[in-house]
Amino acid sequence: MSLYNDYLPLVQSLNDYGGNFASIRIRQPVLEAIDDGASNDPALRYVQSKLHEKMRQWTGLQDHVTFSEFFEAYYEGVFYLAAFHRGTSLRNITAGSGKGNTPDFETVRKPSVSFEVKTIDFAAPERTYNKIMSEGLDAKLEAQEQAKRTGVGSSIHVIAPHGDARNFKEVVEQVMKKIDSNMKSGQYTRAPTILVVCTARTALNDRAENLRKWLTFPDLTQPANGQLYAIAAHQVDEPFFFPSDHWRMNNLGPLGRAGILRDHGYIAGLIFLSMESSMSNSHEPVKGIYSLNGIWNVDWEKSNSFGRQATFCTKKVFETLCDAWNDTEDSRSTLLPTQ
Repeated sequence: MSLYNDYLPLVQSLNDYGGNFASIRIRQPVLEAIDDGASNDPALRYVQSKLHEKMRQWTGLQDHVTFSEFFEAYYEGVFYLAAFHRGTSLRNITAGSGKGNTPDFETVRKPSVSFEVKTIDFAAPERTYNKIMSEGLDAKLEAQEQAKRTGVGSSIHVIAPHGDARNFKEVVEQVMKKIDSNMKSGQYTRAPTILVVCTARTALNDRAENLRKWLTFPDLTQPANGQLYAIAAHQVDEPFFFPSDHWRMNNLGPLGRAGILRDHGYIAGLIFLSMESSMSNSHEPVKGIYSLNGIWNVDWEKSNSFGRQATFCTKKVFETLCDAWNDTEDSRSTLLPTQ
C-alpha cells in the first residue's frame, strides 16, 4: 500500500474528531515522492518503512507519542528530499550502529558530512495535543450549528504550540531547551556533523531575515533580536528585544540559555528546516515549499579535530544546502534578506 493510502484513514479519523494541527504539515506530494524513490534508493526505502511501521503502531486518536514519531520520520524524509533537490545525495545511518550514538544521515560523497535531524514538538505534548483536539471538535460542532441556522458555518480555532509562553523570549528559550534535550555528543564525533532543526510545530519567526543577530524596524531606534540567530548563537544573559503589539521595542530580559552552537562546540552548524505555509497545496514535493536557513559555527571551523580538508568540505556542503546563512559572528548579516 502507498504511504498516502495508508495515511489517509488515519488523518481522516483525526480530522473527524477535530484534528491535531500537526497533520496539516504532512503533504501528499512528499509521501508520494518517498514512495517513488524507495524502489531504488535505500535511504528513502528506510524512511518509507519507518513511516509504515509508525502507522501500524498507531493505536488511536490519543496516541500522540506514535503520531509524533511518525511526524519526525516524515520530516527526516523531507530533509532528505530537500538535500537531494539541492544536489546533495545522502544515505541513512542505521540506528544503533554506533551504540546509539549515530546521526540520521551522511553524505554519499567523501569525506563524509553527517546530519542529525530534530523536529521540535509542542510544549507539554500530551496535554497540548488533547487540548487542540478538544477545542477543534468544539469549533467544528459550533460551525455545524451555525450552518444549520444560517446555511454558512465558521469558527476560529487558536493554536498555542508553546503552551504558557508569554512572549517570544520564552518561545525561543523553550525551543532551545527542546533542542538541547537528549543531545548526545557521540552523534557528532564520528564525522563533521550538522544539526537540522525542523520548525514546523513552532510559532517561531523562521524566515531567513531571522538569521541576523539584529533586525531593524522603521521608526524604532533599538533593533530586535533575530530568533533563529538567538537560538543558534545568543550569548547567555544578553537581553532579548522584541517589538510589542503597540509597536514599541521591549527589552524582554536576558535569555537564560546560551545559543545551541555556543553550548555545543562540536556541532559544525545548525540548519533550520521551515515550511512556506502559503505553498502547502503545491504539487511540488519540496521545491519552493521548504527552506533551509543556517548558522555556521565559526569556533568549530577554527578548532575541530577533523582536519582542514574535512572542514572545507563540510562548509561547502553547508553552503550548498542553505538557501540563506549567517555565522556565529554575524559576519554575513548584510547579505541576508530584509523584512
